[in-house]
Amino acid sequence: MHFCGLISPNIFKIINFCKSKNIVLIEDCAHAHGASAQDSNGKTYKAGSLGDIACFSFFSTKVMTTGEGGMIVCDNAEQAKLYRAYANRGLDPEKNIETFISYGENFRLNEFAGILGLSQLRNLESFLIHRNNIANIYKNELKNLPLSFQKVPLGYKHSYWRFIVFLHKHNPEEIQNILKKDKIYVDAPYFPLLHKQDLIKDEKQTCINAEKLSKTHISLPIHLKIQEEDAIFIADKLKQALGEK
Repeated sequence: MHFCGLISPNIFKIINFCKSKNIVLIEDCAHAHGASAQDSNGKTYKAGSLGDIACFSFFSTKVMTTGEGGMIVCDNAEQAKLYRAYANRGLDPEKNIETFISYGENFRLNEFAGILGLSQLRNLESFLIHRNNIANIYKNELKNLPLSFQKVPLGYKHSYWRFIVFLHKHNPEEIQNILKKDKIYVDAPYFPLLHKQDLIKDEKQTCINAEKLSKTHISLPIHLKIQEEDAIFIADKLKQALGEK
């Protein structure tokens, strides 16, 4: 998972480990449209090109959207053929007759969603410029406070699906409630954590770092409707909520 739009700083170590163990690497790019990472040789890789398989989400809140659904990408022709079959009831995409090669569902992208997606794709770079600009305003306005942000390694590009703030001294829920009074809606994505969900909960299972971080973070509004003056206003209200102004 490229969390909130940042490709893991350890991605190249992960790639090498997977190759050494013959493990298939699946990138979860749901947050990371247009994000990129740079290796030690200075070569840049886009999100979706690092793993054996990658999955993108086009849900309405994502960096780019078709309204719903998503996309699988890979370099393996046989895998691609199978995924196309899954999306079209299991039909062989290379045949003109109804020959089924797998079980499948109707996951076909309709024409209207496709048109929206192509339009969004053409504007993806401008979306990223806007999101990074708002993120930089937040960072500048909130510097030297008891909080921190995701660290973006040199040569990496963050897509900022979410702008995460790690609170060092404050309770996220309390800060959320204070900001809500000013009609600023912030959330804390992925809480409860997956291994704490009732469906698969196991009291013996722990993920210490994830559990710690999940209790310390909030995400500030960051989307195309947030303008520079909005970001400054939100940052100012957060300072007040933290008792820093």
